[in-house]
Amino acid sequence: MLGAGAEAGTLRGDVTAEDLLVGMNGVCLAAGEPAQREQAGRLLDLLMDGLRHAEAGATA
Repeated sequence: MLGAGAEAGTLRGDVTAEDLLVGMNGVCLAAGEPAQREQAGRLLDLLMDGLRHAEAGATA
């Protein structure tokens, strides 16, 4: 899926499956309790934003 997203230009081409798994693991460790569901959602949004391919000239 990462390769297909990179080919389509929607995902960064330099992200590996290991990078994604480590990021997801970090979210689970940081906000894995039911009471932290809202925070987990925000962290997942940040992770997904980081996976998206930035348009040329865009700045973070």
